[in-house]
Amino acid sequence: MHTGILIDPHARTVTEVSIPDTELPTLYRTIGCELIDCVDITIHNDEWFKRYKQNETLVVDDEGLLKQNKFFTLKVPGFEGRFFAGKALILGCNGDGDMVGAKMHFSVARKLVEWMA
Repeated sequence: MHTGILIDPHARTVTEVSIPDTELPTLYRTIGCELIDCVDITIHNDEWFKRYKQNETLVVDDEGLLKQNKFFTLKVPGFEGRFFAGKALILGCNGDGDMVGAKMHFSVARKLVEWMA
């Protein structure tokens, strides 16, 4: 099992979720999409990587902007003015590039998420 953080702009919730694996079908079901994109959200934070030996990755619906969706942004350095559409999932990404459980606590993620009107 892997721990992820689900961001749902429709319900305006940030919750911890358990997923059995990080395979594409599981990610599609969790986010509710058919195509994903991955965005490294800790790339500008060397201290995070030194402490946890992994980066945190935002898995998003790659076609989210093409659908009727709600939006959010992240208060993270380097993401100013960038917004995301639909549900997203925060997972970890280890040094080998494999997706693993998130190290970020969902209470931290809640502080980073800003809902768009």
